[in-house]
Amino acid sequence: MSRCGRFLDAAPYSVDLGQDWSESCIAFNAKVLDDLRHQDSVKNVVLSSPFRAYVSKDWQVPTPDGIVPASPELALDMMHRTLAAIEGAGKQAVIVSPTPQTGDNIGRCLTRSTWLGQDPSCCDFALSDVAEITRNIDGVLQELTKTCPVIWLKGGTCARTGSAAPWRMATSSTSTMAT
Repeated sequence: MSRCGRFLDAAPYSVDLGQDWSESCIAFNAKVLDDLRHQDSVKNVVLSSPFRAYVSKDWQVPTPDGIVPASPELALDMMHRTLAAIEGAGKQAVIVSPTPQTGDNIGRCLTRSTWLGQDPSCCDFALSDVAEITRNIDGVLQELTKTCPVIWLKGGTCARTGSAAPWRMATSSTSTMAT
């Protein structure tokens, strides 16, 4: 269920995926939490997701209170509840941020540059060009740094130069952790 977000009691909903898919995500995540409660050897839980469907106005989220529009505020509330449940299971959570998004298919660009023998820097983009959705996700994650460690993948995108070089992320182990 890799497309499921990392939230308890909520899942993204779209007409394409359908209500059954959303309900299966909710059940899957509940089972994962139940399994974690019984795994004494697990001390840390890593949460990683694009988070896009939870902050984008183009999505809806079925919750125990019904289907509601996705929003950064809803995502923050759901993540706080999820983190509290993980902590209640005796585990320490850490969140890995998604990579910066511009709306372009960076993977396709990198594949094409490799196939055509081009310099992968043709796929670089200005960090100021990140899509609003990335800024919304970053805002939620920044708020969560007050209570949970967040590993920021944008730290591996040459932030010092103000541009993102996604091809360098694959060859660098650089990341930034905020606590």
